[in-house]
Amino acid sequence: MATILKKIFAQGYIETIQNEKNISMYGLLLGKTFGEGVHNTASNDILRSVNQSLLLRQENLEQKLQELQSTLLRKKTAKERMLARLNQYKIELQETESIQNDILSATIKRQDTLDIKLTDIAEKREILDEKITSKIQNVSQKKQSINAEFEKKVIQYESLLNKRATEYGCETNTSALCTWIKKYTEAERDLRNSQTAKVDFLWPLNPQNGFGYHFRDQKYYNLNNKHHNGVDILVDSGNSVTAMADGYILLKNSPSSSSSGIIVLKHAQGYISIYTGINPTKKPLFSQIKQGQEIGKTRTFQQHSPQNNIHIELYGKEKAVDPLEYLNLSNISANLIPARYGWKYIDDLKKSGKSYDIKQLQSII
Repeated sequence: MATILKKIFAQGYIETIQNEKNISMYGLLLGKTFGEGVHNTASNDILRSVNQSLLLRQENLEQKLQELQSTLLRKKTAKERMLARLNQYKIELQETESIQNDILSATIKRQDTLDIKLTDIAEKREILDEKITSKIQNVSQKKQSINAEFEKKVIQYESLLNKRATEYGCETNTSALCTWIKKYTEAERDLRNSQTAKVDFLWPLNPQNGFGYHFRDQKYYNLNNKHHNGVDILVDSGNSVTAMADGYILLKNSPSSSSSGIIVLKHAQGYISIYTGINPTKKPLFSQIKQGQEIGKTRTFQQHSPQNNIHIELYGKEKAVDPLEYLNLSNISANLIPARYGWKYIDDLKKSGKSYDIKQLQSII
């Protein structure tokens, strides 16, 4: 029997043991063998080898069990962490949904408020548009009434002149009065025939030196207790002065000890421009003048301002108007613009397509 067992182990059959059933089988075999009285040294070696193999396998199994338990513990811990993280995500999601709901509610409320305000603005704008339309209509009606009244006065004046011309026998009379009446009547007739819907005015000279007093200047009123009905343009003596618009010479007077030199032009639409502090042109009264045509030259004149200037006045329908409101300010340096004309200056810059920096214009707006 010992020989058989040695042969078995020598052939490596012991490594084929895979489970306890095989181990038991070999145990029975060994027991039977030893029961038959085989107690030699080879049998003891085999028994020790089997025991060592069993102990080693048991150790391997225990190690694998520990590893499995450790793996399960790690997975359990990871699962618990994952569940905790999922719960945290759930809480954050709920908070986010709550915030989103609050934002949505606030947005809807704000939109409702804006809708109410927009509706209110629209209603106010409609009311304002109606008022503006009504105001424009009233202004238009007043303008038509003023124009009609002015034309009526012109016609009455011409009728009076014609009556006087007839009384004085001006058809054949060549007196100075009759000559004046004829030239005036012809000038008015020519002006009326050339009238346009709008009269555009140009600068009579370059205002590069700046201004003295402007229209209705409070400083002037404080000094003289009367209104300043024009604008003083600072000039050098001998500068050319040109007509602000087409018209004819209604009046002129050369400088003298009692006169500062003046020329008056009559324009379409009932406008009259007056230039004081000038050596007027030698053209006779009632001569037709084109816009930009020279009507005289500046002279030493300091009646209104402490510096040499030319005084310009503009009248529309027998009423003084502000010349700077009718002239383009865009070609003037900003530092020369009186503060009260700041927005007019910006508007003229826009109309002329010129760029500007609003911060640099803070001093005049």
